[in-house]
Amino acid sequence: MAFLNEALAIFTTASDSVPLDRIKLLHVRAALYTRMGDWQLAMTDMKDAISLADRDTELDPTLRAVLLEDYAKLLRKNHQGREARAVEARINAIRTHSLGNSLVDVSELAASSKTGR
Repeated sequence: MAFLNEALAIFTTASDSVPLDRIKLLHVRAALYTRMGDWQLAMTDMKDAISLADRDTELDPTLRAVLLEDYAKLLRKNHQGREARAVEARINAIRTHSLGNSLVDVSELAASSKTGR
């Protein structure tokens, strides 16, 4: 754990550090705290990671969804079902939005195959 704490200190002060560095490190540290049974520290790290992720507009939606899934699990372990449901609604919105961005208009494909393009 000391190694992760040192890494976080470096990421916090390094001029070339990007938010993704801290987000991933906080996520890993939260997972370790969870395995150690320290739910409060795990919750704190996940909240911090999600807060950073929410401010990073370039963050991959899949990573954002993974963070939120793990946070929802932590909330449920801490008997915070209402909060977990709110987080799960955010996950569904991310997935719906991601699916909406990946639709292909097959009519364009059919038209181009008829013309021989």
